Parts: sequence; C-alpha cells; structure tokens
Amino acid sequence: MKEEPRIIYSLDAFPISNNRWNEGNKFKETIYSTALSILYSHLWYKDIELYADETSYKFLYMLPCRVTKISSNKDAIIWMKSKIDVMEKQTKPFIHLDNDAFIKKKISFDFDKVIVEQNDYELYGMYQYRLDFFNKYTQDLDYWKPDLGYAFNCGVLGFRDLELRDQFLKAYYALEEIFIKNNNRG
Repeated sequence: MKEEPRIIYSLDAFPISNNRWNEGNKFKETIYSTALSILYSHLWYKDIELYADETSYKFLYMLPCRVTKISSNKDAIIWMKSKIDVMEKQTKPFIHLDNDAFIKKKISFDFDKVIVEQNDYELYGMYQYRLDFFNKYTQDLDYWKPDLGYAFNCGVLGFRDLELRDQFLKAYYALEEIFIKNNNRG
C-alpha cells in the first residue's frame, strides 16, 4: 500500500463573505463547516493542513492540525483560487477536501495518479452557465470537450502524480485567463 496522502483544506473568507453565488454572507456557516470537516478528518488521518486567510485564521487557528496563513485573493467570482494556490504549493501526494466534505469513516486513499470524487449527480448541471461561457472561447484547447455537457464538482480532488497536477494547474490557469479576458464583471 502506498503512503497515505496528506489532507489539505483551503479557506479564503472573501468570496464567502461577499455574496459568492448570490448567497449573501456565508462566513459563519463556512467556519463551522470547515471546523467540522477537519475534526472528522482528524479522527482518521494524521497529516492535515488548513491554509486560511487572515480573517478565517482568527477563528480556526486552534484546530488539531497545521493551520497556515495565506493571502486573500479578494475575488468573489474566482472563488476557488485559494484551492488552486494551495494545490500548487504541495510537494508530495495530497487530497484537497472542500470545507463541506465530511469523512465519517476511514477511507483508503489508495490511487495511482489522481482522484476526483463526486457522487452528487444533481450538481452536474450546476455549472452549465460556465460551460456555455467557456464553449465560446476554448476551441483551441485540445483538452476542452464542448459536448461533455457537465462539469464535475471537485469536493475531493487529489494528486499522487505531481506532474499530472502541474498539467491540471496549467489548464486551470489557461481557463482563468480566458475567463478574466472575456467575462464582463460589471
């Protein structure tokens, strides 16, 4: 069996406090959810780290894991940026858990290259408006599949193969650049 990957979390309070997805301020709920998720993970895993911006660090620094301060991206639209930033920092295999993922029993994260877990099939259509947006601008990207019709919600995303992680990050940054260039935020 391979070495158990480390569990990482990321939390930038700015998007959740500034109406991400038009849901208002969800800071309090997210702090509780993050703490509960980490406490569940702590029952089963030893190597856990939370990367938290200054605001959320004040509430979560005492959790039973490493808590590392990160800078806020101050962007409510590109809300997943902190996740991407901390994934890029990793130097050994890892699993990034979203703040609302709860591991209620020990899971063997024995995978070869990458793991993406999404069992909530209702969410497949959640990002349709984003898919429609990117389908207009991604004709030159060989990895973009305009006929796929859905996007995975990556609540559990991990890499054992860090070269594959780097390819994933490169694709993310290409899509981020397209989004920033073509999205009218105004």
